[in-house]
Amino acid sequence: MNFEEMFSDLAPKRNATVIGGHSFYARPMTVSEFSAHISNPNKNERDDLAILNCIEDDEGKPIFDSIERVKALYSTVRNELAMAVATMTIFLPPVEVEQSVKTVGSNSSNTDK
Repeated sequence: MNFEEMFSDLAPKRNATVIGGHSFYARPMTVSEFSAHISNPNKNERDDLAILNCIEDDEGKPIFDSIERVKALYSTVRNELAMAVATMTIFLPPVEVEQSVKTVGSNSSNTDK
């Protein structure tokens, strides 16, 4: 089995969030980043840290170099970038979820025959 190919197939697809003509790419949080995120009681701080850590340019390099730069963004921009990180980390588009359920369901019915 080709691990790199499998990982590529399983990873969420990179999509740009375009704001004001600038493209931002969110990467999924690591397990440790996600753990720190959900255990942080300050929602604004945790979202700002997620943006700092997970928003990248088109080459995969971090865009923001400090939490202060993130906090200087308008709240609507911060919200949109935080949602992009959340989408890459924990949300699957409904079509993908439905498709995987259909695939699993059809495989199990085939094995029952």
